[in-house]
Amino acid sequence: MKLTQIPEGMVIDIQAVGTTLNVELERKIFSMIGRFRQYFAKINAVHFHIIQSTQKAALPRTVNVRLGIAGEDVFASDSGNNLMKILGGLEQKIVQQLRKRKIG
Repeated sequence: MKLTQIPEGMVIDIQAVGTTLNVELERKIFSMIGRFRQYFAKINAVHFHIIQSTQKAALPRTVNVRLGIAGEDVFASDSGNNLMKILGGLEQKIVQQLRKRKIG
């Protein structure tokens, strides 16, 4: 499944491989984007790549997040069992990187 939106000039690209997006996941993703914009207003693009492994694995879900901003893009990746926990951890990682970028 692929969802692409372009609100206020920002490209939001969400790809889900081996799984589908539900309303709760979409809300969480758009909430995260709102929080990212609090720290860095000029985000050109946001890419979420959500992968559900089809094989038995210790960490069957992987999420990659990339923010397209001026300079080097911000990127974080994490794996686990619970998508909401993964997204929460990624949100913290991205916010930490954005804070460093704002200070530096």
